[in-house]
Amino acid sequence: MFWSNLKNITAQTITNVQLMGELGNAQNMKSAHRGAQQLIAITTGNVVNIYSKKDDPGTYVRDQKTVYWLPWSGSPGKGQITEVTWETIEKSGCNYFLTSEFTGCRFVVDDIGVSHVAYGAGNAVAGPTNSAQRDTAEGNTRLQRSGRRKMSVSAGAGAVLAYDIAGYAVVFGYKDASSRWAFRVFRVDGLGTATWRNF
Repeated sequence: MFWSNLKNITAQTITNVQLMGELGNAQNMKSAHRGAQQLIAITTGNVVNIYSKKDDPGTYVRDQKTVYWLPWSGSPGKGQITEVTWETIEKSGCNYFLTSEFTGCRFVVDDIGVSHVAYGAGNAVAGPTNSAQRDTAEGNTRLQRSGRRKMSVSAGAGAVLAYDIAGYAVVFGYKDASSRWAFRVFRVDGLGTATWRNF
């Protein structure tokens, strides 16, 4: 099944992941709230479509798990950063984690939890939006957290950044055998080549 096999998936076994229905909504409306959700993965060949329980197409062969869903926030004036602490994830009872698709956004893991920093978070500061601007939007307290790792995904030089274009990523998380969280990135580059890698 898809969720339990996350750590073993390669580009040869799963070449495309699609977030369907409300999970694929570019603005992640309130119906796609963050937090623990029943998510359904339907694998056809080497393509996986992921639905919320609300959008379940009722396909017979499907893999349903409780997953912690962390979308991005594109709302100006609201920080454009969504985050969750490890404590909150643990209390949710989830053993799996998923972000919405992102292009230009940043995924951050540290000792406090995980963050999804919108590309436009840098717009809060004068000047062109870039990595330093997103650092500023995150703020010094976040940047000083221990164990901080970050990953940004762009569509490539000269590409216009927009949601759901060639050049995006989705981050999956799962608890390993020792109950520690591990993360895998499904990435599609500007040429449409899909890869899986550990984060």
